[in-house]
Amino acid sequence: EVKKGEGRGTATVGKQASQPRKRHHQPELEEAAAKIGSKKPKPENGAAAVKRGADEFVIVIDDEEDKDRRATVAPSDEGTCKRAKRAKTKAEQLSDDEEESKTKTADKKRPRTLAKSRVLHFQDSRGLDVHEHGVERIAHEMAALIAPLLSDAIARDFPKGLRVATVCSGTDSPILALSLANDSRKAAGLQEIPYSHVFSCEIDPAKQAYLRRNFDAPVYADIVELAMAEREARTCCGAQVPVPSFDCYVAGTSCKDFSGLRSRHRQDLEDKGTSGQTFFAAVEVMFKHKPRFVIFENVKNAPWAKMEEYMTGLVPCATVYEGVRGSKKAISKADSEAREEDGDAPKELTLVTTEARVWVVDEVPRSVGVRVGAEFLGVRLKPGTPLRTFKAKKGGGRVTLTALAKELKLDMSASSTAVLCFKTPCEYQTKVVKVDTKHYGLPQTRQRGYLFAWRPEFFPGVKDVGGTWAALLEGLRVPVRYPFSAFCLPDTDECVVRW
Repeated sequence: EVKKGEGRGTATVGKQASQPRKRHHQPELEEAAAKIGSKKPKPENGAAAVKRGADEFVIVIDDEEDKDRRATVAPSDEGTCKRAKRAKTKAEQLSDDEEESKTKTADKKRPRTLAKSRVLHFQDSRGLDVHEHGVERIAHEMAALIAPLLSDAIARDFPKGLRVATVCSGTDSPILALSLANDSRKAAGLQEIPYSHVFSCEIDPAKQAYLRRNFDAPVYADIVELAMAEREARTCCGAQVPVPSFDCYVAGTSCKDFSGLRSRHRQDLEDKGTSGQTFFAAVEVMFKHKPRFVIFENVKNAPWAKMEEYMTGLVPCATVYEGVRGSKKAISKADSEAREEDGDAPKELTLVTTEARVWVVDEVPRSVGVRVGAEFLGVRLKPGTPLRTFKAKKGGGRVTLTALAKELKLDMSASSTAVLCFKTPCEYQTKVVKVDTKHYGLPQTRQRGYLFAWRPEFFPGVKDVGGTWAALLEGLRVPVRYPFSAFCLPDTDECVVRW
């Protein structure tokens, strides 16, 4: 309840005023405006110009009887809410009475409906409702931060028509982000980002329906089928559609098995859970179509190191040492029960010799991210140093990595800087960054990790692509300016009432 001064009645949010409101004369209006720090009303129209500082917000009270009422509230004095209202002439009062009489007559003829209560909307300094355009405004602010870089890239070496594909991305937020960025650039008179949405892939029927209604690109039904498809794959509508090529690949693979909430039966990449299956399938699609750059999104606690090893084929010897050392230690009761249920046991990386005298991965432990069937190429004593290759003995059979390391005299200690190199269908380099939405304008804590992978041949002359990408993410941070309630729909919104 917001109380006014003596003799001015009482205004109540959610119900009719308990006392009739008194018409304000010009001296009283000027006195009220002076108390809230506003400027003197202009005599030509009688409206009170409310002055707002940088640390103030405006509450607009929607009321069918009076839609022009406004009050300025400073954070230091939130308990007081005063308003300024222009005085009406006698002719306007008569006109209002006639309009009110007509409205009452019309209301008697219409069926009775639920009365609308007054709703408080937060507004920024430009008078825009946050709950309607809050997210868009944050996206436009980010687009403005990198507008010069985007303009330079589009003018020089940006792909002529960037083809974007998304898998397991839910509501296709990457496409929405590109659309918002183009809206911002168009409003600023800049050239838009040339891109096209070539396809999406979702297995959930509700998400498939959303994507079909809101986007024109085909929606494939299953990422596993898409990974095994040669030329065509089944869409959510049942049709067999050719799989197009693409330049940018965004994947938000399932994260429920990696989540910290599944502390007892938490699964890893090598387990047969949904998270592992969708990740392996998404990587197979990446290796098959070889896009220029890729973005993988997942929970903060996902096995990011193993994901990078699986995509790059580079495994630090220290990682293998920790895995072997950990497999010989006593494991927790929860892990023991989970492995008994899965019929799984700790294993060491095992290779088998082929007729061509090369070593091929046959078994992979939980601690290492290597593709089964990948060829062992050799060892780099340090990242960036020349590759040392080895030839397998004819008829060597199966061998564990520990035994092979002794034979080749490799340093497999925890302090080793050596890196095992395995062959992949296409060379990718990776960079992982962990972020929180509270640093990007949203009043919530949602911690996520992003893995950026790129093909080095498309970035000639750039020494640190991953570091540059991480710096751009850091530069896109914007402060939180509005509370969570400002982004919520009002109780009387038709979407809220419906559901």
